[in-house]
Amino acid sequence: MNSPEWRWIVLGAISSLIYGAIQPLFALFFAKIYGLFAEPDLNEQKRLTSLYAGMIFLIGFGGGVTQFLSSVGFAKSGEELTIRMRKLTFSAMLRQEMAYFDYENNSVGALVTRLSSDAAAIKGLTGVRIGIILQALSAMITALAISFSAGWKLSFILLCFIPLMMFSGKMQGQKQGKADESKKNGSFTEQGGQVKLSSIFYFEKLNSTYLACNSSN
Repeated sequence: MNSPEWRWIVLGAISSLIYGAIQPLFALFFAKIYGLFAEPDLNEQKRLTSLYAGMIFLIGFGGGVTQFLSSVGFAKSGEELTIRMRKLTFSAMLRQEMAYFDYENNSVGALVTRLSSDAAAIKGLTGVRIGIILQALSAMITALAISFSAGWKLSFILLCFIPLMMFSGKMQGQKQGKADESKKNGSFTEQGGQVKLSSIFYFEKLNSTYLACNSSN
């Protein structure tokens, strides 16, 4: 359903891959600057300092441009998908039978809130989340390439801690998922939408009654 915006998705994906490699490259040149304190030749030290400072500036500038392009690409594709999903959801609501709207969970306020929140939640699945995954993948590949080129023994030792980090991340994700599920079961957003819409209808009815009384007087 997001295929018409494939150009924006490709732009965001490429920009995310480039932006993910920015942090390991920045760390590499930053470490090289620290290594210049051991350079005995002052002229060579000055030359390399200017060179590495210029490289860090270019990396920072490239990171800003790629982050901007990634945000624009995924935001454009996500907004188009959200609009498309809202239209389809609204048309599906209009095709329901009258008994569908008699349920308390399918009141007008709940449906309007659901139309606003559920369709927008899909944008996070196809847009920002894909960019974060691509950035992490690019950063991991770049960091592994730099680390193994510097010292493969130390790199293997550090890789032993990855299962522990994955386990802790999984536990944190499960905890966050339970909190989101309990919040969703509470349906506070839909209840708030019902109350808000009921209040609007009540005040409109009260206002029309007041105007009718004034006109009769």
